[in-house]
Amino acid sequence: APQARELVLPLRPADLAELFELLRNDEREDLVRMLGTDLNPEVLSELDESIRDHVIELLDPKDIAAALTEMDSDDAVYLLEDMDEAEQRLILEQLPATERAALEQSLDYPEYSAGRLMQR
Repeated sequence: APQARELVLPLRPADLAELFELLRNDEREDLVRMLGTDLNPEVLSELDESIRDHVIELLDPKDIAAALTEMDSDDAVYLLEDMDEAEQRLILEQLPATERAALEQSLDYPEYSAGRLMQR
């Protein structure tokens, strides 16, 4: 596993996302566990929606919140908008107040509106 980890870590986010999409569910779970907090947040925004949902289910809300703080705000909103309200709340509660407020404001705009899509 350490050898596999060293091979995967240098991959660009798009390439790692492609790898995730090629794996079976159990292999994907192993990869998420192996990478842990070293999973580049950009990978999440590159994943196909169904696979992204599966990967997010495997992550701790604190890790998702940490990933959101490293993402562009439009990507963070895109990630959050697919979650149910309870999941959103759990993750947003982990964020610093200013970042939480900015994301909540973006989520208040109608989907596909300029206000929601605008990067902050």
